[in-house]
Amino acid sequence: MLYDCTLDPEFEASKAIQIENFCDQLKKGKIQYGGKEINIRDLRKSVWIVTKRPSRERTVRQIDDILVKEVPITKIIQLYRKTYQG
Repeated sequence: MLYDCTLDPEFEASKAIQIENFCDQLKKGKIQYGGKEINIRDLRKSVWIVTKRPSRERTVRQIDDILVKEVPITKIIQLYRKTYQG
């Protein structure tokens, strides 16, 4: 999963190039992180656009096998609390 954050309510247009770049990177089947190359070829892949809108998580589009999702920041906070605060 690669992500980007935005306050733009019309992010689908303003983030179009960023979304394409993320998807292209994921399609390569490997990413660089912390000076290491990680194989992601056989994993499910997604791009999350984190927004401030009080909506539910939704799929914005699909590019090949990569789901592009809008994920509200409130959902990230809920996941954090559930995972780390029991």
